[in-house]
Amino acid sequence: MRDIYKVLFNFEIKDKKIIEKVLTKIKFYKNKKTALIDLSDFKIDKEKRGMFYEILRCFHKIDIYIFIVKVKNQYEFHLRSDVFDVSKIAKKFKGGGHKNASAFTTSNNKNKVIKEILREIKL
Repeated sequence: MRDIYKVLFNFEIKDKKIIEKVLTKIKFYKNKKTALIDLSDFKIDKEKRGMFYEILRCFHKIDIYIFIVKVKNQYEFHLRSDVFDVSKIAKKFKGGGHKNASAFTTSNNKNKVIKEILREIKL
């Protein structure tokens, strides 16, 4: 429980503006069963990125979570789900993981990749 608390409440007052901006960027797809948070336009420390993933998980009735970060000139797509095998999507992009948590890295156009992922999701 202490680890969860650390993740959820590890922000400083100076982080307030970025938290507000990121929260307004959350998008929902597939009858609001898929949530996407795109951190690629923000400079957020790696240890604080996990907090935004945990925020996404707070939304009820979401089946698939997509979390995007930018590392150098590439995008990392992190996929999570309890009901959909996200490893199948990651494999299509030469990534890996397991059915509940998978990821891949790409230098392709981010918006095109998002569209491809959404086409692959069949809920």
